[in-house]
Amino acid sequence: MRPERLSPFKMDNELVVDESYREAVRDKLHAYVNSSDAERIVFSSEGLSYLRYADEMERLKSLIPTSQIEILFYVRDREAFLRSYRREMRRHRLPETIDPDSYAYTADNTWLANFAERIEAFSRSFGAENVAVIDYDRELGAHGNIIPSFLRALKVEDAFDPASWRDLFLNTSDSPN
Repeated sequence: MRPERLSPFKMDNELVVDESYREAVRDKLHAYVNSSDAERIVFSSEGLSYLRYADEMERLKSLIPTSQIEILFYVRDREAFLRSYRREMRRHRLPETIDPDSYAYTADNTWLANFAERIEAFSRSFGAENVAVIDYDRELGAHGNIIPSFLRALKVEDAFDPASWRDLFLNTSDSPN
């Protein structure tokens, strides 16, 4: 993100993301990727949801020392997403509206819940062929969680016995946990 923009992670950790911080992160990521023999490396970050400008997408690209970057994008029911988002902000004792750029417009038309616009921003920067979109609610309804879709997207679903992920409901709104 642009230095002046805020995110829950920046606020929760009181981070100042300046160029030296970015260089340190970039160096660590490059070292990790370049030393790995893995065919595919996965980085997961809800913070990517806050990216919206072309310069931010370019900074993201610079963090990964490879020409092949794939974005996996989960979309869900807009109102359920906003309820979950507000609940998370309260849980972390953060304001619901952190970044006016990301939570702009109105409560009904926020950037964070405008999935089509966010997908388009990533598609413009990374190529539509490198942005996969998965329906969170459909996966939750079919499997009780999104793990099977994630494993399929990574092309490793055969490596995991369904017993290892079935009945995991740790991060759903209806979870008893």
